[in-house]
Amino acid sequence: MQAVFDAFGHIGYFLLLLSFSVSRLHILRILTICANCCVLAHFYLAYDEPKWIPIMWAVLYNIINVVQLIREKNMTNDVKADG
Repeated sequence: MQAVFDAFGHIGYFLLLLSFSVSRLHILRILTICANCCVLAHFYLAYDEPKWIPIMWAVLYNIINVVQLIREKNMTNDVKADG
């Protein structure tokens, strides 16, 4: 089972690496959110006790990225409504 938990970490960091290769901001944010969810699962499941510091940082990064995605979506809708 430990290998599965470690796989979450590897997948998460691979997605973060992949996010550096994209140029569209919303895709970068989505990849980062997915990566942080995997890393969060790794730090929660792979250890005897959850590693709360990286878990809290991953949650904070995800909150920021979700808020920015919503703001980006609202700005796009406002431009379409004006046009």
